[in-house]
Amino acid sequence: MQQGQTIWSTLFKPTGVGMLTAFLLGCAGPPPAATPTATPVPPTPIVQAVEVQPTPTPQNTLPPSPTPTLSPTQEATPVPTTEPSPVPTVAAFEPTLQEYPVPSGSHPHDVAPAPDGAVWYTAQASGELGRLDPHTGETRHIPLGQGSAPHGVIVGPDGAPWITDSGLNALVRVDPATEEIQLFPLPADTGYANLNTATFDNQGVLWFTGQSGFYGRLDPTSGEMRVFNAPRGRGPYGIDATPDGDVYYASLAGSHIAHIDLATGAATPLDPPTPGQGARRVWSDSQGRLWVSEWQAGQVARYDPAGGEWREWPLPGEQPLPYAVYVDEQDMVWLSDFAANALVRFDPATETFESFPIPSPTANVRQILGRPGEVWGAESGTDKLVVIRTAATTGDESPAPAEEEGSLPDPSLFEITWADRSSFQAGLIPGEQAVLDDLPGASVYHLDAQLSTDLVNLQGREEVHYTNREDESLAEVHFRLFPNLADGSATISGVKVNGLAVEPEYKLQQSAMRVPLSPPLPPGESVVFQLEFAVQVPAEEGGNYGTFAFKDGVLALAHFYPLIAVYDDEGWNVEIAPYIGDVIYADASFYLARVTAPISQTLIASGSEINREQGDAQQTVTFAAGPVRDFYLVASDRYTVTSRTVGETIVNSYAPTELVAGAEIALDQAEAALQSFNTRFGPYPFTEFDLVSTTNFALGVEYPGIVALLIDLYDPAGEVRGSATTPLLEGVVAHEVAHQWFYSQVGNDQVDEPWLDEALAQYATILYYQDVYGEAGAAGFRRSLERRWQRVNRADIPIGLPVAAYDESSYGAIVYGRGPLFIEQLAATMGQETFANFIRDYYRTNLWGIATGDSFKQLAEQHCACDLAPLFEEWVWEKEVVQ
Repeated sequence: MQQGQTIWSTLFKPTGVGMLTAFLLGCAGPPPAATPTATPVPPTPIVQAVEVQPTPTPQNTLPPSPTPTLSPTQEATPVPTTEPSPVPTVAAFEPTLQEYPVPSGSHPHDVAPAPDGAVWYTAQASGELGRLDPHTGETRHIPLGQGSAPHGVIVGPDGAPWITDSGLNALVRVDPATEEIQLFPLPADTGYANLNTATFDNQGVLWFTGQSGFYGRLDPTSGEMRVFNAPRGRGPYGIDATPDGDVYYASLAGSHIAHIDLATGAATPLDPPTPGQGARRVWSDSQGRLWVSEWQAGQVARYDPAGGEWREWPLPGEQPLPYAVYVDEQDMVWLSDFAANALVRFDPATETFESFPIPSPTANVRQILGRPGEVWGAESGTDKLVVIRTAATTGDESPAPAEEEGSLPDPSLFEITWADRSSFQAGLIPGEQAVLDDLPGASVYHLDAQLSTDLVNLQGREEVHYTNREDESLAEVHFRLFPNLADGSATISGVKVNGLAVEPEYKLQQSAMRVPLSPPLPPGESVVFQLEFAVQVPAEEGGNYGTFAFKDGVLALAHFYPLIAVYDDEGWNVEIAPYIGDVIYADASFYLARVTAPISQTLIASGSEINREQGDAQQTVTFAAGPVRDFYLVASDRYTVTSRTVGETIVNSYAPTELVAGAEIALDQAEAALQSFNTRFGPYPFTEFDLVSTTNFALGVEYPGIVALLIDLYDPAGEVRGSATTPLLEGVVAHEVAHQWFYSQVGNDQVDEPWLDEALAQYATILYYQDVYGEAGAAGFRRSLERRWQRVNRADIPIGLPVAAYDESSYGAIVYGRGPLFIEQLAATMGQETFANFIRDYYRTNLWGIATGDSFKQLAEQHCACDLAPLFEEWVWEKEVVQ
């Protein structure tokens, strides 16, 4: 996904075919950056038995606050277990807050105080169950097995910790005395449930939820397990049982809670008053009333089963994000507020809130559970547990031990670990899914973007897990802000590195942002960047070739978000690219992007849609794309889609309704191109490929998994630049599809070595015409290349220069005209069969990586066992470059 430019030549009419007219193009586009591992975070001071002065906030009588500007995420956090027995309130006791570090890299997701005074927690990132002794601060970890990613933990009636393990797709019991592990796998035909939380009913049966759209029950005595499909599909997260034993779960994706019939297992959804509120967790009070954390609405809700009545209260502060909910032995309601980085107590009697700020920034408490006088939370973002003591407790609570070195913050935009690539599996054909276990250190981008109703303003949040894959420490990382060079603007705020605020520096007309790292990031180590950004889109063609614009009802967002630059032998590649070529150069990365937009808009993006939530006025669509070099997004209320399956790939063609005939033509052409290149180079790796009509004036622009085509080309009866549209469209489509192999899957520096993708895409277009129309078709297209080169009188200008070394005329004539003719000459020199083997090897060897002219030449020489330096000196490089 990323931008592509196209420079066109003249049409040609191949002899004997009589139906073609092809056009040359050049395209554009690099993408994202590199991924992560694990990097120390500067120590955060530990608060030892700090008296917390809560901030009381009287509850107002205004209507519930609206859904936050940036709608949140997915996944779940367990909601614990056994009902604590009431204890008398201790008068005049000031609550104290204490944090306990746990081993670095644990990323504790859930916490469960045990009857013996210890505290269990799930070390989700390390696949272990942790045990904290609050008296000494000592921890012990119990490995749960290879592939484990424990999510929830509760203490059962038997006194043992029970774990919902999303990695193992199983329930796990750990004997607290022997540490023996007992595994209860889900039935094989269930598939991946993404297990979240569990609770015991009063018959000792364990009920559990799975975010993928499941809930179930396990009888620990017999081992019998049943799994049910949730009535509204994806979303079951939190779950709890009332004192009478009734079981309810909450569905974030479904924005409801559901009551489970314990006899039949049937679930009945119950909808809170606020639509799309994002019911994330549910917890019962002593009277059997259900309390719900409404993540997207920023509210806490109460449902009374006795009368079927609902009430809702907005949390204090701006755009609160209530995640976890728990009701203590005094029927006080506790919530974790991500936005305020605080635990919040709500008194139902007075309808007032008290806020208890957490000292460590970006604590991200995803679950709360307690015992009399104590409320415990798991700080997934800081590798700590936190407790608020609300009453004097027995025992000698020692101060927390000295702070251990911090670890990377967990994602806050999506409930998924940084290492979890399962979201991208469905977007890759089976033969290419092995890449999910490869690409160590590839960057992971999480984006949350909200489009305004007029589509020219965008608010976004971004988190990036970045790993230093170089052989030297990095004292800084550079982000590109391309809207500032594209007649729009990008404004950045709240930049953090591993949860700590930093002050970035800007240069190159505000298009490059330098983020300092202190201490420098060693090779193999990782950091997490967090930032917010606001983008203004021009209501006209912006950027190179109008690729960043809102025009004629079509919003085209090329590289709209902060993108990490490539670090190579030249250092950080940041520059202002010439207006006649591609502007970015990026590594292959993984993207999860959630986009909120008016319901009227059709959203098309790199990757595949994995989740959709719709209301009356807005929609929130989540895309997973990876590995890709950029994330591209288009929106319009004019589109109709036509689709078909080509091999293992669904191909979609989007155009205004009145131009659906042109969309069908483009679909035919893309099908032929995919078949040709699948055979010649290697299979297209993704399960989806999109063609979308936009107002760009490059005729065609390539992005990973998607190409943008000039909307005027879709009128079969029209003309563009004096040429009939249908034959012109064919050359554009073939060239842009070829870029999926050379630019998207095999990357290169498009600013300094544009010939590597443009000349190869042009050469691939020759092969396309040969495959579809025979040698006459290929000859016709070849003549158009000759005419293009002739524009500069067949000047002996090297094809391997940076874009900046050419003027507008010579760039198109040399890179797009002379360049593919060089590839043909190279094939003739090596021998056609040898060259065909070489180009397949070149594609596979450099798949998801970055190729260079040198590596291209060296691999070609290996295949032909010959010296190609004279040929490269004649065609590619300036004479003094070739040794």
